[in-house]
Amino acid sequence: MVHLQVECGFRPKCGNTRPDPMFRDKFYKLYRNERTMRPLKQLPSETFFQHCVTGFEGDEAPPSRMPECYEDILVWSSDVYHHDGDDVWRALETMHKSNLSEERQAKFLGGNARRIYNIPEPRTFIRDRVTEIERPDWWPTQEEIDIAMRAE
Repeated sequence: MVHLQVECGFRPKCGNTRPDPMFRDKFYKLYRNERTMRPLKQLPSETFFQHCVTGFEGDEAPPSRMPECYEDILVWSSDVYHHDGDDVWRALETMHKSNLSEERQAKFLGGNARRIYNIPEPRTFIRDRVTEIERPDWWPTQEEIDIAMRAE
């Protein structure tokens, strides 16, 4: 991720972990004398928390393990339409297992996104997990999908 306005870049980690902004501070301080660019006006973590938002999916626990670090910048994302997309119920289960407070869960599951993107409070809430979705008549049956997916 590159943020041109503040002339910096952050390389997110891959896999099931979040980038650790404090780790970047350590590298900056360690190698500051070897840098050929002009010195930064503030630490990388300060820039990160002022200008960045990071997301997490329902099965990712690291945000739950470092809630104080991500308190105001973490937002849940469903990855809907991806083959491994998940619903919010899985995120709730993961955060519950991590003993995350309800206040932080509320921030991560919508409060931060509403604040950052100026989204109004929702008017309706879904209180039960939906496991079966009603499909229109034209939607292919499981048998039709299996046939279409067979190797030729």
